[in-house]
Amino acid sequence: MAKKNSVYFVCGVVIMLIILIVAEPQICRNSAYKGLLLCGRVIIPSLFPFTMCVLFILKSGIFEELSKITGLNFYEFGVISLSFIGGYPIGAKLLNEAVKQNRISPLRASRMLNFCVNAGPAFIVGAVGDGLLQSRKLGYYLLLAHIISSAVLGVFISVITKKEQVNTAKQPQMLGFADNFVLSSAEAASAVMSVCGFVILFSFINGYISFLAQKFAGLKSLTFLTEVTNAVSQTDNLFTIAFLLGFSGFGVWFQVITLVREFKINIWKFILFRILHGTISVALLFVILKIFGVSVPTFSNGKAFSVTYIYSTPVLSVCMLLMCIVFVISLEGKKYAGKITEDIV
Repeated sequence: MAKKNSVYFVCGVVIMLIILIVAEPQICRNSAYKGLLLCGRVIIPSLFPFTMCVLFILKSGIFEELSKITGLNFYEFGVISLSFIGGYPIGAKLLNEAVKQNRISPLRASRMLNFCVNAGPAFIVGAVGDGLLQSRKLGYYLLLAHIISSAVLGVFISVITKKEQVNTAKQPQMLGFADNFVLSSAEAASAVMSVCGFVILFSFINGYISFLAQKFAGLKSLTFLTEVTNAVSQTDNLFTIAFLLGFSGFGVWFQVITLVREFKINIWKFILFRILHGTISVALLFVILKIFGVSVPTFSNGKAFSVTYIYSTPVLSVCMLLMCIVFVISLEGKKYAGKITEDIV
């Protein structure tokens, strides 16, 4: 019965959205256009090259070799580290890939997902700190609270599941250099397109929420839950921003659900850990500001939330350079059939 009621509710919301699109098509066009710009200027330039390079590294087997030499699980360490560097959808994509390649068990991946959904340094320090708060130092404080909060959740999960039986993963089949490059590029493109779809979706949903909020002021608060970029730009409270970065929002949640197909997600547990991540981040930020003797300043949102802070980063430049190097090397090891269509593939 509860399942049927949820279906009726979702269908009712979609029907209402269709009516709004027919009644106010200009809002849909403008909002979707903003979403497309966000994808073209931010998501694709920053996320695709980084995702491709990360997938290539993980498929190369280097972490397995390091694990054999040291006796430590370098693969899981690599996934966790890269989830901090890459930003929200990267951790989910890497865990899905790890399960697909039999490098991490589905049970282990489902637990790691609860602390591997993180905002990247480029977004927190560049876009939020330098761009919105006009203070890179505050961005670093937010980043520190965000990372420590995620680490606390990871330790907590490890402690409570220590005595539980975890399925061991099988050794993956290693790929050749050229096959790895092609497969990593294709999977990165697929992941980025899924992310862009939800960015556009929630962009025009936010457009209609803002439109309805002119008559129903209470709806304005919904924009804080849908998409994290818009949410942090609408508040001047540093602690609220810290919570929103950990909470991440519906847009990120749907991106994660779309990217994770190889193992099951306990959605209620996932939401609980998003709330915990945000709450712990707020507490840690309070402590960090006290330690460094920083008084929370008042600031205004008059400065535009510039996307240049996200896609013009040193990390992106390094990733693009690595992609070019990898592509050139892969051509050396490729066998040519003499037919242009087959050689391109």
